[in-house]
Amino acid sequence: METFGMNVLVNGDAPVTADIIFVHGLRGHPLKTWTKDNVVWPRDLLKAKIQNARIMSWGYDAQVANFFDKSGQCSIFDHAQQLLQDISMERTAPNEKERPMFFVAHSLGGLVVKDVELRLPFGKALCISHAESKEEPVLNPRIAIIKSATKGVVFLGTPHRGSNKARWACVATNLMGVLQKDHNSKVTDALVRGAETLERIQTNFNKFLITLPVWSFFEDQQYEKIGKIVDDDSATLGFPHEQKGWIPANHENMIKFNNVQDIGYKRISFAISTLVEDGLLARQAAPSRNGISG
Repeated sequence: METFGMNVLVNGDAPVTADIIFVHGLRGHPLKTWTKDNVVWPRDLLKAKIQNARIMSWGYDAQVANFFDKSGQCSIFDHAQQLLQDISMERTAPNEKERPMFFVAHSLGGLVVKDVELRLPFGKALCISHAESKEEPVLNPRIAIIKSATKGVVFLGTPHRGSNKARWACVATNLMGVLQKDHNSKVTDALVRGAETLERIQTNFNKFLITLPVWSFFEDQQYEKIGKIVDDDSATLGFPHEQKGWIPANHENMIKFNNVQDIGYKRISFAISTLVEDGLLARQAAPSRNGISG
């Protein structure tokens, strides 16, 4: 398992009809983030529910304070660009390039996945792809095709409008007693409620969200003396078609499950499976609609 880049957890049973990409959040890891009692639920549990999907987990430097090396000074925009490149590397065969794709993102991972225009100082993957798809001529077709292939996103505790806890990322490092260490100000600043960066991200993502099925999940338990890391108002996009759910756990544990009976797993896996099912049905229906109209 590589800490950075794309890791294939499940290849999927033939014929593979969908790609599901997990993106961890702040202080996360492509495997450990989704693990409880040695059970990596996207690999060990979800594969039985969605058998014809390739399941991947993407890793990047999301450490606020790094114990041994300086924190990587990539902005959210830089992470988003790298995510797009890594997706392109995994989807090179003709049958892979247009395969329906779905994202599952926790916390900061949701900001990386979200889209803004390519030229903004901070960006998100889907909007970079969206911007590329609007270029005439298309300058990077491998990136542009990701927009049309994306059929749904599940956001898990994503601070769409920041967090009104004073820099919750810094609170996390404070609890570990490592505030004296170097930290990535570009990332932590983006998480403050009302930050200009987040407002731009949200405004541009709204243009893409009109046609994109999404689920947003909220943490239902608080930390002692801190409260919720991302409150419900911040974790919602506010669109009529957005579907919502609550997980009875705190911000860190809301994405850790060790059995299929866990209510959190049931709710999130249901959201993922319905997005995949609906996305595939829509794709199958598209040619017939075109035939009738044409």
